[in-house]
Amino acid sequence: MQKLIALGDLSSLAPRLEPIGDHDYENPEHGVTVAYSRDRNEKGTKAHESESYSDAMRLNMGQEFAYFFVPWNEDPTTGKWECIERNSRGLLPYCRNELR
Repeated sequence: MQKLIALGDLSSLAPRLEPIGDHDYENPEHGVTVAYSRDRNEKGTKAHESESYSDAMRLNMGQEFAYFFVPWNEDPTTGKWECIERNSRGLLPYCRNELR
């Protein structure tokens, strides 16, 4: 989980986080996650911490989907991932889906 969060903003999530061979934003290796910082050398793409969904969505970085890791308790390594879809009006609460 920490490796995924360390990648920051993602263009696409795939089964593997780390490439084995040649990999960049324009020519990603099949089955490898594409991260804006690592693969396109973009700045300002670190993961953000927020106290609530609405606080996080106020950042409005133009993304279609926002992914949240919600800890179950004080242990930051246990919890669940959630995906929330956005539209032009902001958060779509009925599209909130728990990732398994």
